[in-house]
Amino acid sequence: MILRNLTQSPVTTTGTITLGADKYLGAYKLNADGTNLATLVIKDGSSSGSVLVDTDTVIGEHVIIPMKTSGTIYYSVSGTNADVMLYEAVKEII
Repeated sequence: MILRNLTQSPVTTTGTITLGADKYLGAYKLNADGTNLATLVIKDGSSSGSVLVDTDTVIGEHVIIPMKTSGTIYYSVSGTNADVMLYEAVKEII
């Protein structure tokens, strides 16, 4: 699986992102500072869409798993010193 950045730098707020033609969320890297809780929610389509990811951590986590989406995802990251990088799964061409 090839991953392509959906965010050019870590994000710390909420927002929506439109994915490419394959429409797969490929991975996320949730960063925490080792003391404070970092929370991440990713939903399909909008803030009222189906939940794809709902997690929290103090030490951070990196998950790679392709998840089919409608083409747009909503994300919300919160917590002191918390941020997340989001990646799209891109089909490999052989």
